[in-house]
Amino acid sequence: MFSVIEIVDNKRGKLFFPFIRKPPELLKVAVKDGAPYFKIKVQKYKKIPWDDILYMAGRCASNVIVDEKIELPFDLNVRRFVPEILPMKILFNTVHDLLDFLNIKKAIIGINDPDAKYCDFIALMVRYCSEIRVLTYNNQKYEDVCLQIFDEYGLSVILTEVTDSLKKCDYIISEKSTDESITFSLYGKDDSRMCAEVINLPPVYSQKLPEGVGELTFASALYELCGVKRLGKLRYSGIFVDGKYCFINEIENNSKVLFGTV
Repeated sequence: MFSVIEIVDNKRGKLFFPFIRKPPELLKVAVKDGAPYFKIKVQKYKKIPWDDILYMAGRCASNVIVDEKIELPFDLNVRRFVPEILPMKILFNTVHDLLDFLNIKKAIIGINDPDAKYCDFIALMVRYCSEIRVLTYNNQKYEDVCLQIFDEYGLSVILTEVTDSLKKCDYIISEKSTDESITFSLYGKDDSRMCAEVINLPPVYSQKLPEGVGELTFASALYELCGVKRLGKLRYSGIFVDGKYCFINEIENNSKVLFGTV
């Protein structure tokens, strides 16, 4: 679960009763195909009542969603939710569709996954490659998926801790852009922009999108903390390719220029 914090100005109290502020209100919000989350509605007068928010959020205080322009206090255990899994899951989905469109076969595909967070996604790449190489420092988490891929497809997954081992890959999937091969990533080389600005969140969820919160952050909270697995099928409309932001239709229309043939 997580908590959405909705902060409203205490306009009436400021004009008529400046020292009266309604206590925070805790609501449970139902979610289609998933567990509910909490919404904490608080009035702001001069300052945000973070102590009240901390108390009402309880265990969800470590995963709050609030307007990205609002700065959280450093001296309280109120922490903004940070997506960990869904952004890369959507990247794998997007690359899967792109390689399918380009009719890529027998490529060497590299996965940059130091913490072994994305081991459940690499099977998406099997049909497009002759070899998968994974840069990771947690081989143990990859053992089961490697055996499964070998048993079902006869394809060996090479696990390595050597960064240079991805140099010979035709394509690399990575959270951040690299200087090796053709890299599909969430971030450009300056880490200043994410690709996930447009994901077309279904209306049943987008209508609940909190003010000042990005679609990807909200979707990730629903997927990772409320178990809304249908959001794991989303695609991006644009990704970074070798550090350059490209729309998917742009890549498809210029595939020969971008990739040549494999």
